[in-house]
Amino acid sequence: MKDEEAPAKQETGRKFLTGQFLSGSRGFVTQQMESFGAISQSSVTKQTNILVIGTLSSRDWIHTSTGRKIEKALELRKQGQNLFITNEQVALSGSNR
Repeated sequence: MKDEEAPAKQETGRKFLTGQFLSGSRGFVTQQMESFGAISQSSVTKQTNILVIGTLSSRDWIHTSTGRKIEKALELRKQGQNLFITNEQVALSGSNR
């Protein structure tokens, strides 16, 4: 399974947002995801199910603060955490189901 295709049961899990979002401010995106049951977090933790990366994030993410969150998510996955990494478009499509 590709990360971008996180299973539906994960849509209502704990999500962390990083990067810049095409669909609006981080607050707007957070509200959209919370409207269909997601629990937003202020950092990537062992409780995080999904990391959502904004569409406008830099291709050079490794050199940004966004990159640190992605690195943390990858580290947790390496330790066995069931954590999906997806993009803004896929994450927000859950609100239309």
